[in-house]
Amino acid sequence: MHVLEIPGYEGGPLVRGDAYLDDPLFWPVHLGSSLRGQDAQRAAFGADWDAAMELYRRLSAEHEWPVFSVPLRSGHTIHVVYRNFVDEWGVDYLIHRPEWSAAETLAVVDGHFMGPGMAWPELLSAARKSTTEGVGDADARLLLLFPTLGDALLPDDAAATLTTALVT
Repeated sequence: MHVLEIPGYEGGPLVRGDAYLDDPLFWPVHLGSSLRGQDAQRAAFGADWDAAMELYRRLSAEHEWPVFSVPLRSGHTIHVVYRNFVDEWGVDYLIHRPEWSAAETLAVVDGHFMGPGMAWPELLSAARKSTTEGVGDADARLLLLFPTLGDALLPDDAAATLTTALVT
């Protein structure tokens, strides 16, 4: 297990989480905080709920904190970290630039949302950047960062864009 470091981020053993992206149950687990209640989650994804909860337990393990990195055109990188302190689980969205001494918090999802988050155009720009590092798939990038959305004014095609990403 190769432990990662994010400058200024203290916590547990950070490990690359990219392998989770190939598990179809990852998306109901990751996006579950955007849905209200287990019934909505089951209806939206039709996933095997028990298997999804088992995956959630693996993502929430204290001994491994999965990290997904999304490099941006600007030279910044957004790190999506599954924070796994005992009784203090959540997903931290951190932004970092190589010359910074520490990453900054972009958003936190841990039962509630703490922003500022991202606007829809920023979210699309981050998702559509081609890269050879971090998470390379544009749909996966969009869905990984979607919980950071803090924009109330969405374009008419936003739902279709998200639906396409989910189907893919």
